[in-house]
Amino acid sequence: MPDPTPTAVPFDHFVSMVGGIAHSCGLRANGAVLCWGGNDHRQAAPSPNIRLTSISSSYNYTCGLQPDGLAVCWGDNSARQSETPRAAFTAISSGFDHTCALLPNGEVECWGDTSEGQSLVPHEARFGAISAGYRFTCGLLTDGAPVCWGDIDRWTKPTPQGERLVSLTTGGSHACGLREDGTPVCWGRNSYLQTESPEGEVFGSIAAGERHTCALRLDGTPMCWGNNYNGQTAAPRDEVFSSIRAGAFHSCAIRPDSTPVCWGDNSHDQNWPPFSAPRPTPTPRPETANGNRTPDCADDDGCERSNIMLDNGVWQLTMWLRENVTCDASNICTPARFRVTLDSGDGEWVAIDHAAVRELDDTVTVRVGPDDTDHVPFGRQTIIVHAAGVWILTFDFVSAPQMPNL
Repeated sequence: MPDPTPTAVPFDHFVSMVGGIAHSCGLRANGAVLCWGGNDHRQAAPSPNIRLTSISSSYNYTCGLQPDGLAVCWGDNSARQSETPRAAFTAISSGFDHTCALLPNGEVECWGDTSEGQSLVPHEARFGAISAGYRFTCGLLTDGAPVCWGDIDRWTKPTPQGERLVSLTTGGSHACGLREDGTPVCWGRNSYLQTESPEGEVFGSIAAGERHTCALRLDGTPMCWGNNYNGQTAAPRDEVFSSIRAGAFHSCAIRPDSTPVCWGDNSHDQNWPPFSAPRPTPTPRPETANGNRTPDCADDDGCERSNIMLDNGVWQLTMWLRENVTCDASNICTPARFRVTLDSGDGEWVAIDHAAVRELDDTVTVRVGPDDTDHVPFGRQTIIVHAAGVWILTFDFVSAPQMPNL
């Protein structure tokens, strides 16, 4: 395969970036907004005349604050989440179909859908930070204590008690924050290990996506965990960033020189700002070692491929996984964890780490099937890799505990 030919385009520079399901937006230093990607709800079509001091994007709409504190939103308005009140705010956060903003006195005002209580702010509470999730909202009280409301029984219960946090972020089914010492705290659904923050790590910022989480260490190096079906946790290696944000199924970050980079789902070109770094063509590329064979990883323990040689670029590494069954009365069990790792010899890099779902009848299963986002699809498993070097790729099935006879 010939080397990719870069397409020369001018660089763009942003002070912050946000992402939704299929679109991304960047805020320039002069307050101008540039959006790209999916635009079926006009979520990527801000007024060319607006100037913003902050920006927040959600599933299919985007909001921001103007220099006078007035909010402006564009995109999906099916629940009136884009109809902003006439008030001056200090912060704004876009959820699935509701929006919340922080007033200078610490009060929070929410608008849009309230069917799950996500817009019903706790009475007389005062906040220092606010973040709107799928159909829930979380805030930090003025003393840093986290509080969540809305559909929290399904998503964010229990909220940690006795914690004092300095930052807050919410995703589709979980929330995270940082303590003053930079250690992370996450809570909510953990179907993709999105709340299992790595031990011993200290971060300067953290961002929650739909079912994944990304953070920046104090030296600016990225680390992501959780759902990686679209490559959204496969952060570029050997890069340093000044900020990071997680969209629904993709992630974006800004380098110290203010240039952007995104990774993950690119079904609507949401990873490629109109004016960005040259992109390789074609991208991504298949890994061609061992004569293009796709190994069968359907045995109990998984399988391994050694000496995969990658040069600089974006690669698709693909394996084959057969359909599984669940634990039953005969103690026939699927793995409790489906794990994919890349190892360079200098340390392991986890590409996918999917925990089993414990069902109400206490069976354990790794779901497989094409129709549900909680499933590990059988068939081709693709990992998007931004890396160079010689790697060992391992598909690892950790056996489920044996179930008692019923």
